[in-house]
Amino acid sequence: MNLLTINTSDCSADISGGVNQVTVALTRYFTRQCGISCYIGYFQELPFGKNRLPEIKDGILLNRQLDDDAFEQFLLRNKIDIVQVNYLRKDKIYVMRDIYRVAHRNGVKVIHAFHMAPLFQTGVYASWGKVWYSICHRERIWENLKFCIYDTFKLVLNPVIMRILRPTYRMQWESCDKLVTLSSSYIQPFMRIGGITSPDKFTAIGNELRYEIYPTKEEMESKEKIVIVLQRMSEDTKRVSFSIRTWRRIEQEGLFPDWKLQIVGDGKDEMYYRHLVEKWQLKRVKCIGRQEPFEYMKKASIFLLSSATEGWPMVLMEASQMGLPMIAMNSFGAVYDIIEDGYNGKIVPNGDLDAFYKALVELMSDDIKRHEMAYNAVESSKRFETAKVAKQWEQLFDELMRDKQ
Repeated sequence: MNLLTINTSDCSADISGGVNQVTVALTRYFTRQCGISCYIGYFQELPFGKNRLPEIKDGILLNRQLDDDAFEQFLLRNKIDIVQVNYLRKDKIYVMRDIYRVAHRNGVKVIHAFHMAPLFQTGVYASWGKVWYSICHRERIWENLKFCIYDTFKLVLNPVIMRILRPTYRMQWESCDKLVTLSSSYIQPFMRIGGITSPDKFTAIGNELRYEIYPTKEEMESKEKIVIVLQRMSEDTKRVSFSIRTWRRIEQEGLFPDWKLQIVGDGKDEMYYRHLVEKWQLKRVKCIGRQEPFEYMKKASIFLLSSATEGWPMVLMEASQMGLPMIAMNSFGAVYDIIEDGYNGKIVPNGDLDAFYKALVELMSDDIKRHEMAYNAVESSKRFETAKVAKQWEQLFDELMRDKQ
């Protein structure tokens, strides 16, 4: 079988990003274990010095105005059986219609992998405190003000946004033979936004682990009293300030003096988070910046995720495989696919800082429960090993190939 995957960017093992890393892992497995020949379609070239994944046999550079003849010749020359279109950026997404049209007339099946949570566009958090900070530091004032205005009036604005987005969602559904969401919990919301009545085209396949590396028994037993936040530093989506505010309460109440909080990652709001730590005089918080995550996860004992929106956070799976009990807000449906509340972590209501605080105190207080959850986290992460996730994709490919006959 020959598979063409279409991403916004060309594919490289040297590039971060969820969609790229998922493509890398699956391409390697499909090529080495399944005998599938893999090709890539892309809109952006790789940065200088980065190399395309060697398992990819050939590629085609696309434009938002599809060159029908060139694309058709690529399909025929490489005997493509299935085209998998990963979620494309908004300025390129409508090319899906042309991809499907050309593929369909040549007997090629099309899968659309929707790598987001439905209505992710509305998952924005803002605060007037952040607006004041941006004014004082003359930093992205309009962006922060815009987010705050939206957050204030989102109950009124969200129905309008849903109506605006309906044609785009419906187009994605119409432009494929199968639409794959990251979680079964996303199917009904996608249908509701797109005004879709039949679930027949839908299936759900979560992401796989990038690496199958698990902590040794010695590493599990030598974990330190560290709570870790590992995120892109972007307040409007990742909402890291919630974790800092929760830790502020820990320090104010004089609890757990032998514990500390580490914030790992970089991004546009890194200096804002450093400002909060300094403003609140937090003595046991360290902002570390961008680092290799696994080394920090191996040492830590609890993982915090307070995002305003996520699709399927790779970092949550990686925390699980490194033996970290996870505390996350239920701001996205896939959290229930990764965390089993009370078994390998805790799930608290979205935006409920008091519940977030209580869950953190509970795990920090109870060594036995925390250690049990840590081992459960490692075992539960094995559900997402590449071979197991790839098997679901193989079954979907087989179904579409049978339809071709």
